[in-house]
Amino acid sequence: MRLRAVMSEQKQQQSVLLAKAKFQELDADNSGFLESAELDKVCEWVLSAGGNSSTEDKDETKAKVMSRVDANRDGKLDLEEFCYLFDMETRKMSILKRARAKFLELDADGR
Repeated sequence: MRLRAVMSEQKQQQSVLLAKAKFQELDADNSGFLESAELDKVCEWVLSAGGNSSTEDKDETKAKVMSRVDANRDGKLDLEEFCYLFDMETRKMSILKRARAKFLELDADGR
């Protein structure tokens, strides 16, 4: 039980480090917030993470993202808000990856 807790804590710490790195990558002006054109990049990342290249409207995606994660409703994302989004998206990517792998495993004829 203790080992599982330690491993879970390490995984969470790794996720936070990855989220911080992604945040810094997206924060082009180093303001400490993701806003304006940076939010467009966030939406592109969210869409591509879900396997959607650009068929969904980016403004619609931005509105969905902001309604879910902009806790203080200031129209920009701080690091904590982005970490929440990052966690949601990486979980979604993991689920999609496992689903694709299972599909390929079960797809006997490869079509």
